[in-house]
Amino acid sequence: MLLELFPHLSALLIEEVERRPDKVVLRARARSTTGACHCGRSSSRVHGGYVRKLRDAAVGGLVVVIELHIRRFRCENPACAAVTFAEQIAGLTTPHGRYTPLLRGLLIQIGLALAGRAGARLAAAVGITVGKDTLLRMVRALPEPEIGEVEVLGVDDFAFRKGRHYGTVLIDMATHRPLHLYDGREGEDLAAWLQGHPEVKVICRDRYGFAEPVLTQKRDGPPSESCIVRKSGPMTDPQHPSPADRSDADEIEQHTCPKCDAQPGSPCRSRGGAVASAYHTRRFTIVPRLKKALRVPTPADRNPGKPWRPGTPPPAPALADIPGADIRIGYARCSTLGQELGSQLDALTAHGTPRDKIFSEKISTRVRVRPQFEAALRTAREIKAHAPHCRVIFTVYEMKRLGRDAAELTALADHLTAHGLVLEMLAGPLPGIYDPTGAAPLLFAFFAAMAETERENIRESTLEGLDTAARKGKHGGRPPVITDDMLHTVLRRRANGESVEQIQPDLIIPTGKRKGLSPSVASVYRALAEHAKREAYPEAVEAAHADFAALQTGELPGPRAQPQTVR
Repeated sequence: MLLELFPHLSALLIEEVERRPDKVVLRARARSTTGACHCGRSSSRVHGGYVRKLRDAAVGGLVVVIELHIRRFRCENPACAAVTFAEQIAGLTTPHGRYTPLLRGLLIQIGLALAGRAGARLAAAVGITVGKDTLLRMVRALPEPEIGEVEVLGVDDFAFRKGRHYGTVLIDMATHRPLHLYDGREGEDLAAWLQGHPEVKVICRDRYGFAEPVLTQKRDGPPSESCIVRKSGPMTDPQHPSPADRSDADEIEQHTCPKCDAQPGSPCRSRGGAVASAYHTRRFTIVPRLKKALRVPTPADRNPGKPWRPGTPPPAPALADIPGADIRIGYARCSTLGQELGSQLDALTAHGTPRDKIFSEKISTRVRVRPQFEAALRTAREIKAHAPHCRVIFTVYEMKRLGRDAAELTALADHLTAHGLVLEMLAGPLPGIYDPTGAAPLLFAFFAAMAETERENIRESTLEGLDTAARKGKHGGRPPVITDDMLHTVLRRRANGESVEQIQPDLIIPTGKRKGLSPSVASVYRALAEHAKREAYPEAVEAAHADFAALQTGELPGPRAQPQTVR
């Protein structure tokens, strides 16, 4: 029985179980008669022993403590430096460990989900006493997850201490997951990382020139391997971009100062070798919107009055002939849970769409908000915003996977075109890449209308089949729980003085998923209430049946005679 409750303790011989008010104590020892030294030699010579306490997962809200009798063996290998060693139970104990692997795994999951203080409170609620620092230490000891393949890489710098100490962060722009942090922003670490990840196709960076030699060398490489994207500001969410208008200082520092010869990216310099308190007139009047300004002060972040140092020159404008790359985002959908998505996923993968870039869901097109569809569109828009020169292709297996409403499909095609995205269909009436020019929009609208017509035909055929089955006495839906025979039995026994609670266990459902079970008391009361309504208004029931029969024959029901008021 104990091994069924504690299968992870199968290597132990449990000698005693003690129940205390606040915990359960298991006293056990190893089943094996020998122990293995770290040199690989087994030994059966026992030198001594001691009691070791391990904490296990809680049972019934009580802490479980394993008091394990550990033996110390003499190592029989003369070349081994260890004279004696303590036995370790495979899959249960580790050197200096105080938790079983089962409890450690549970605490790690709690720490990953809730971190320190909140995780410690949750653990205490389920009968595990652990400190917040212990949870954080377990999380930090976990190995870092594998990075995998990265096609769109984001590179940005950040400040440990503004103006003094900076670092570099690498981000997977497709998943928005940080990949690595480096101390400094010179570019050597970035170059080493790029050498280990040749699959990177697009590199997004901000407008500052850190790691410029590395990125330039990457840009000048083979077009099939990579390209560079230069942004006008820090990497932000494309749905909430930074303001397009730059500050006066940024506009002025795009030009060389004619007076002090300060290069682009640097503030003006005074005669004493310090940062000037204001930009020279001949420099800021180069900017058209500042021609009539009398004075443009130097911002505080340029350190006016302090010794002048050359700044970071702004990057050159992006070249029009920068090579691009095709980035595919896939979407697969089926209407019901019983349908399979494997054929669509295999077709999208075979066409060059990575599995981690395919969004799939089982949901009907009648549902207006489809979460995975919206996520696929959002990901495509974000990648296009970070890589405007690359072609982002939104790929589906066939048109009806996007929807069956003509207006919705036409609006979707216009939406993709407006955001610079390309629509591609692998099968159906319009296989290939959708071209918004020429006769393609007309054909797309035609086949979208055909898809909507097909759905309406399916709906009308279904309704016609249900109507035909109803005329034959085959009604859709679940069979009634309370049949006429069961209702007759209930009425007869209630007339004899029995209550519904006494009758209900003797009733048996004849058909359906609950065949052979008894109906609930609520179902019996509901059937009695419907029977009472039919008995109270028999004329209304007969009129309803007559109207339904008239509709089945194609006739309109005639007006009913008004009941005469008795005075």
